[in-house]
Amino acid sequence: MTLEIEDLAVAYDDTPVLDGVSLSVSSGSIHALLGPNGVGKSTLLRAATGLLEPDRGQVLVEGTSISDLSGPERAETIAYVPQSESPTFATSVFQAVLLGRTPHTSWRPSHEDRDRVGAVLSQLGLADYATRPTDTLSQGQRRKVAIARLLVQEPAMMVLDEPTASLDLRHRLDVLEILENQTRDRSVGTLLAMHDIELAARFADTVSILADGQVFDSGTPESVLTAATIESVYGVSATVDRHDGRLHVDAQGSRRVS
Repeated sequence: MTLEIEDLAVAYDDTPVLDGVSLSVSSGSIHALLGPNGVGKSTLLRAATGLLEPDRGQVLVEGTSISDLSGPERAETIAYVPQSESPTFATSVFQAVLLGRTPHTSWRPSHEDRDRVGAVLSQLGLADYATRPTDTLSQGQRRKVAIARLLVQEPAMMVLDEPTASLDLRHRLDVLEILENQTRDRSVGTLLAMHDIELAARFADTVSILADGQVFDSGTPESVLTAATIESVYGVSATVDRHDGRLHVDAQGSRRVS
């Protein structure tokens, strides 16, 4: 399955946010969306999941406009974790995650549904919190609950906005490794908005960098994440090299002197 974003344009109050953005995400691969704050990454993800109607362009899933999918079809096709969310009502962690199984249940959750939730909670280190009310959790724990709900939904496409926000380094790596395994094992297409260039270089198959509402560059991490591009987009000098089989990016500070 392929998610295609074609010539997308979005404006807020006549102020352009995105202008002519195109990219694609294929099954079994991770595409990282990079760029400074305020360049439209979150807006792009909301449009990609059908939550925001673009002013121009289209989002296609296997050639079908996402706006033409029914609610159940969309739930089976694509799942989204926004940058932040607050509990809207008091419920346990287990029940909050179990909601992700809704597209697969006709009336009440089966034993298999509950087993799937239990397995994902264990994967994410949340098993001990299963009965805890979600409104008593830390931001990082709530983040993992949202990701767990996405994982049990088992969509064909996973879209996550800053999935590692509010997590420490070890839990960032754990979450990205779980998402990577899901992407490979289930041949899922995964689109991530990220701030951490180093982690994007490590986990993504392809990356796109947004700047001024447009795609500045897109391709493999090796071809896109160059020192020149990082300086142009982020305004910092950097060294980029490969060792231990991985691409390493070391940002060294602003090029601007005040």
